[in-house]
Amino acid sequence: MGGAEHLIAGYASVIALSALEAKLLVGLMRARQSALILVNYWRSHLFPADAQYIKKNVARAEHGLSILAPLGVASGEMAVLAAMSSFQP
Repeated sequence: MGGAEHLIAGYASVIALSALEAKLLVGLMRARQSALILVNYWRSHLFPADAQYIKKNVARAEHGLSILAPLGVASGEMAVLAAMSSFQP
């Protein structure tokens, strides 16, 4: 999951994710990356002189989407559950 496993494990060590949260998390991550790309392209269109700066995180978001793309709902949930259980104090 591109490094998100560590964040998920750390979060889950403090507050456990519910079954519904584990099921939805990968889809929400995809939505967040997609929104970042969409908003950055929209803003770069509004402010073309600043386009390079505005779009500085687009490649990272596109890479994140490429990592998450193969995960369906079930496999995404399994990846989140695996990350939650990987926490080692």
